[in-house]
Amino acid sequence: MNEDDDQRSIQGIQKYCDLLEELKLRIKAVQSIVNEDVTKESFGHYIFADEFMFLQIRKILELIVFGSMASNISLYEKTYSKYSRHNKAKQILEMLEKVNKDYYPLPLQESPEKNGVLINVQKDCLTRDDFIFLYDACSKIIHSTNPYSEAKKVDLKISIDDWMHRIASLLWFHRIKLANTNTAWLVYLIHPETKKAHAIRTMSVDTNM
Repeated sequence: MNEDDDQRSIQGIQKYCDLLEELKLRIKAVQSIVNEDVTKESFGHYIFADEFMFLQIRKILELIVFGSMASNISLYEKTYSKYSRHNKAKQILEMLEKVNKDYYPLPLQESPEKNGVLINVQKDCLTRDDFIFLYDACSKIIHSTNPYSEAKKVDLKISIDDWMHRIASLLWFHRIKLANTNTAWLVYLIHPETKKAHAIRTMSVDTNM
């Protein structure tokens, strides 16, 4: 990685942390309805409240994608000349996968057996398949239905609260690996000291993690 690419990488991860701050606000907005801190009646109709929640969830998913783009921006912009016009989350996922197979956030936790050793969190985190499923479900809910089509109820499989938990678990503490380098960023959704999204650069990446 040359000096210019290195600087772009630093700028990209800073932008990623900014996107995570927005993501947290949107999660909070969804949870305020789930926890009934804000009543659905205050929206005028419960359907409007549901649409608001799923609009926020879709935007949360888009922020995850744009964050992955930002963290890999140096290579991404070289590969796709019109990268600044890319705005469809699922297509960006496919494009990211072509330039960096490890683009998706890797949720981590400290090993209970070995102090200081980080291991992949295997349970209750938003997987890439979960992402696609939830993104498609949100699209069906937030868009108006053709009045002549057969109405179908969207099965979310789990509760909205559980989906928020999976998203938070994915991002709580995770690794973003840069393509074609041994560089990675360890990212806190909420840093224990600043309470803000924060990234720490590391040059020693366990590729078997």
